[in-house]
Parts: sequence; structure tokens; C-alpha cells
Amino acid sequence: TVTGTLGPGSMRFQTKSGSSPADMPPVMERDTDSEAGHGIMAKPQSMVSRLRKSIWGDLPRDEYKKIALLSATFLFIVGTYWLLRTQKDALFMKITGKLYIPYAKMCSFGVMVPLILAYCKLVDMVQKHVLFYIICGAYGCLFLLISLCLMIPGVGPDENMKPSPDRLLGWAIYMGIETFGSLTVPLFWSFVNSITDTNTAKSGFGLITWGAQFGAIAGPTLGKRAKSLGMAPLMLMGTVGIFFVPVMVRIFISVYPSTQEGAITKKQTGPVEGLRLIAQHRYLLGIFGVATFYEVIGTILDYQMKFLLDNEFKSAGEVTAFMGSFGQCANGLALVFA
Repeated sequence: TVTGTLGPGSMRFQTKSGSSPADMPPVMERDTDSEAGHGIMAKPQSMVSRLRKSIWGDLPRDEYKKIALLSATFLFIVGTYWLLRTQKDALFMKITGKLYIPYAKMCSFGVMVPLILAYCKLVDMVQKHVLFYIICGAYGCLFLLISLCLMIPGVGPDENMKPSPDRLLGWAIYMGIETFGSLTVPLFWSFVNSITDTNTAKSGFGLITWGAQFGAIAGPTLGKRAKSLGMAPLMLMGTVGIFFVPVMVRIFISVYPSTQEGAITKKQTGPVEGLRLIAQHRYLLGIFGVATFYEVIGTILDYQMKFLLDNEFKSAGEVTAFMGSFGQCANGLALVFA
């Protein structure tokens, strides 16, 4: 038998008598005399890497960094929204009155219509990441003004004053928070879809949602401290979170400039393109029906809960603290499923 060694860290080949090494394929063996057989044996994967790939799939390292930045951006959007959401009904019930929540819901729909039309027009005019600067800048200024109004005695919730529909601050708070979540979340996913290919989306979207759930838990956690912090400081924290969203988008664009959209050459769709597509495609009509029924049922149950909370707690801080606990439980469960 002929045995040859090509050097440290390499393979050995063996052939039977009478045969040359060129005639017989080499038998691969790990050289136990070399240092860990460099170049032959792949480094074993860690348990974290195997678990990550089994849940979210195999993505290149650079794609994980990209998804992590997007997840951090979505974390601020969802976390800020949930912080504001814990205060929305509490402030409205103590400023305007619980009996006017159904009217506020209907008014929010009326406010959303012109906002969606303006949003559709802006989509055709500017790049998607610029929309974050415009929308988050406008809402940040709105909630900064609301935070300042809550600091004025007699303007915000006051146990010595009865709720009244004439107190416009309650309506502004409700409309602002309702429309903020309705615009920023679809805007984020529209932006992500425009910069993500199909293979990355299959693995990355779940990771984005999973990371954002930590923000959805952090927001209500801050809301639980409403009695000690006060409603105005909580609203101010939400304002800071809103202003931080375009900062995260800017960081993402600076790290991945290739994702920035170029000149707008897409077809002008118009503000009612969505309605036309729903009427044209039956599966979209089905999705619309499922989402609508879910919202109707959820709104009725939510109103019943808020009605009971207003009867049970005297201050807006107490209602906000309870809604913080509710948000922690709901989003903690969502984190497990994500």
C-alpha cells in the first residue's frame, strides 16, 4: 500500500498495491496530526444558529443586519403606538365622556378618508422613506402640542370637572392616536416590501414582527406607571418615540443606500385605486370582509371593556395603568406566536 501526505492540515490518500495515486480516487481522511484539520472540517454551528435557522430560515449575515435595523424601526412604531393607545380611551373618557366613544369611532373613519387620499397622493409624489419624515413629523408636532395642553390645569382630565363633549382636547387625542396607527404601520410594510425580495421576505418578515413585539410590550409597561409618572409625561414620551422613527429610517438609508428608491417612474394610480382593485378581484373583497367583521366584533367588545373600566376607576391614570397590564398580556402572547 502506498501512503502519501501532502502536508499539515491536508488530506491523505491511500491506494491498493499495483495502482498509482492518479488511478485511484483519494480517500479523504482528517489529519489528526495537524491543527484541527484547517480547510477540511467546517466549524460546527452553535445551538443559537441552528435554532434561528429552524425558525426563521437561513439568511446571509448581511441580510440579518438589514432585517435587524428594520425590526428596530418597527419596534419604535409599535411601541410608541401601544404607549399612546393605553392613554387614548382613558383620556377621552375622563375629558369627553365614555358615551361618546362610538361617535369618536365614526368620526375617526371620517377623518381617515381625507388622510388616506392625501397619503395616496404623496405616495405618487415622493419616495417612501420621505413619507416617514412627513407623517411622523406632523404627528410628532401634534402630540407635542397635546402634551403641553395636558400640563395646563383644567384642560386635561380633572376629577373636579365633569366630562363634556365640548372639550375638544379629548377628540383631538382620540383622532390623533387612531389615525397614527392606521397610517404608520401600513407605510412601514409598504416601505419594507419595496426593498425586500421574496426569499428574504419569507424568513425576514417573521423576524421583524418578532422583534417589534418587544416594543409592543415596552409601551404598555410604561403605561402601567401612569399614576406615578402622570399623563402629560407619558404623552411626551410617546412624542419622543414618534420623532425617533424617522431617525431610524434615516440610519437605515445611510447604511443601505441602495434601498433608496430612485426617480419615480411608476404608473400614477390615483387615490381610489384600492377601491377599484377590491371591486375587480374577489379574493381582495374576501380579505376586506374578514378584516371588517373582525374590526366590528373587536370594537364592540372593546367598548364594553372600556365602559366597565370607566365605572371602576376614577382617574385617567388608573385606567391607563390597567390598559398597560392588558397590553403586556396581549403582546406577550403575540410574542410567543411570532
